[in-house]
Amino acid sequence: MTKSGEIVSLTGLRGFAAVFVVLYHANQSAIAHIDGHYDDMIFHGRLFVDVFFVLSGFVMSYVYLRSPPEIRKFKWKRFFLARFARVYPLHIATALASFAGILALQYVSEQPPKELTFHEFLREITLTQAMPVIGNDQIWNSPSWSVSVEFWTYVFVFPTLIILQRIFSVRQTTVILYILLPLLILYLYSLDENIDRARGLPAFLRAVVGFYAGWVIWRLCVKYEHVRFSGLWVVIQAVLILYVTQMFSGQHTDPWFILLLFPTFIFSVVVSRSAVTRLMETRLIYFLGVISYSLYLTHPLILKVIQLFSQRIEGLQGNVPLTLAAALIIGIPIASFSYYFFEVPARNYLKKIGNKKTSETISSRRTQ
Repeated sequence: MTKSGEIVSLTGLRGFAAVFVVLYHANQSAIAHIDGHYDDMIFHGRLFVDVFFVLSGFVMSYVYLRSPPEIRKFKWKRFFLARFARVYPLHIATALASFAGILALQYVSEQPPKELTFHEFLREITLTQAMPVIGNDQIWNSPSWSVSVEFWTYVFVFPTLIILQRIFSVRQTTVILYILLPLLILYLYSLDENIDRARGLPAFLRAVVGFYAGWVIWRLCVKYEHVRFSGLWVVIQAVLILYVTQMFSGQHTDPWFILLLFPTFIFSVVVSRSAVTRLMETRLIYFLGVISYSLYLTHPLILKVIQLFSQRIEGLQGNVPLTLAAALIIGIPIASFSYYFFEVPARNYLKKIGNKKTSETISSRRTQ
């Protein structure tokens, strides 16, 4: 842990997952120039988004539920302000940048214009762009679908978990988790291949079950804090996850069954020491975790720029290795800049303004 109590290995794991998502999209972008088919992808990173959901559930519980809260005493305003300040500024900035990029790309490539509606703008500013009923397929910055559904798990799921914590034991919540996970997996497999699992109800259910899984892991870590797994078992899980996600993924089919392993893997990373945890705690991987949100939301913009350049330089169009390298070589410095000079200042400013208003409200009530 750092001095602030941050679990370094989990921050590193977030960075590792973000890199795989970036490589997946970069690979997809390069192959799209060849024949539009994705059967020969080198990197498959779509399911690593579900790692984000589980980590969020764990971290929210670890930060806010260390001591059993009473709902009446829980500082909901500060909680929602902190969550809003964490995700919203960068989301809206990259959404507007994507909007401008879509228009610019249409102008340069002389493609038929996509319809960009006011309704889409409303969904973007309200973070409902991927929510059931409200959302649809057109999202300005495509990775923000997960930000949308995750934000609303903070609103709907987190308060529910505070209540459940007082009602159900750790064992009961664990049993419920391993009922929900298979049901979610069966549901995802049952959907028609043309239905996007990153939009609407499938997306929201992935976020809800993942967040719940993170909460259950946190409760297990608290109850079994002295349990230690073999380092070899953690490594085996990591290798299995990588093998399954990379070897059995396609454009329309994903190995959703591997979601069963994500909670146990993250639990193992938290309570055990292994080569995997040591890797996640290295400075580079940890730093990638620190800037992971910026990297996640800015990389589609970078890939669009790479696309434009590759169309004009012979030998670059459809070159997968160069596209993958460029996505990271360009993306990591830009994400670092975004993190230090936009994401953190914007977050701190919103929290400062919100806390100031809360303090003024409390003071005025006391005077009255």
